[in-house]
Amino acid sequence: MNKMKSAFCNICGSQRMVQKERANHILHIILVFCTGGLWFPVWVIQSWKGCWRCSFCGSNKVKGVH
Repeated sequence: MNKMKSAFCNICGSQRMVQKERANHILHIILVFCTGGLWFPVWVIQSWKGCWRCSFCGSNKVKGVH
């Protein structure tokens, strides 16, 4: 499930609902096994950090997520 919050989208120029994308865990598990565990730190960072995107235009240029 993606998280939804309100933020200002620089592309739309207005306050919009934004969503935080989740990491593709199946892909990351495969990459961890294929790289002998070297991909694990990337997976952890990606899961923790994520990316907020405008639900209207899809831009990741949002600020003020609250």
